[in-house]
Amino acid sequence: MNFLLTRHNTFVAYLTICTILFLHAPSTKADWSVVSQPEQAELIELFTSQGCSSCPPADTWLTQLKENPQLFKSVVPISFHVTYWDYLGWQDPFGQQQHDVRHRLMAKKAGTGVYTPGVFRQGKEFRAWRNRASKNFQPSSDRAVVGTLSAQAIDQHLFVSFQSNLKLSQPRIHLAILGSQQTRVRAGENKGRVLHHDFIARSLTTSIMHIMNKNETGSAIPTWSTNLPLNAPPNSNAIAIWVVDKNDNYIQAAGGYFESN
Repeated sequence: MNFLLTRHNTFVAYLTICTILFLHAPSTKADWSVVSQPEQAELIELFTSQGCSSCPPADTWLTQLKENPQLFKSVVPISFHVTYWDYLGWQDPFGQQQHDVRHRLMAKKAGTGVYTPGVFRQGKEFRAWRNRASKNFQPSSDRAVVGTLSAQAIDQHLFVSFQSNLKLSQPRIHLAILGSQQTRVRAGENKGRVLHHDFIARSLTTSIMHIMNKNETGSAIPTWSTNLPLNAPPNSNAIAIWVVDKNDNYIQAAGGYFESN
């Protein structure tokens, strides 16, 4: 028996079951879902560090998005804490080396330097966050229609699907589990300060998406799917998911708070 074919069939069967559950599952604290609008959401990524004295204003700017009526509808924020300032005397408790790698890759792709705070909007450097007008951040009014991204939490797994008429090749999904927390910094450039952070990326995972058969989805719109383990670290309260193409170009994002919070 062809092992690869058997594994594919098993995966397709699992996705089919998840699709049925996604369409019919009741809304409970354990099982919740998020869904995007068809228009492209704006993905805001902040690279920051508790060891950087220039970062608190950017952290505060990102936090104010909590009050934005378009939060997780047309704007999806994420705060990636890096580790490369830890040598200054304070180890950022939320820093991860994979965030350092992501920052360098994004900076290279955007043609900018690697520094904190670094803010990216749709994968492009966004320095306008410093402007007073950006305090009332508004997503673009002419966002392109790219497709609907949705996710359903079922039994510690997240089933993700993306319906789109775009011509895609090997799309991937990123999942960031987010949290909010404050820290009293005892050393380094921010010594003595109490820093509050929202939308902290507590974990980051990536998965290749697979196209589903029309007979399985019942839709004429091409649907890409995958499932990811949903292991939420302590103090987590939300998720952000976003689709990229094989060249890591941003396509669509969605997010939301856990229903139990």
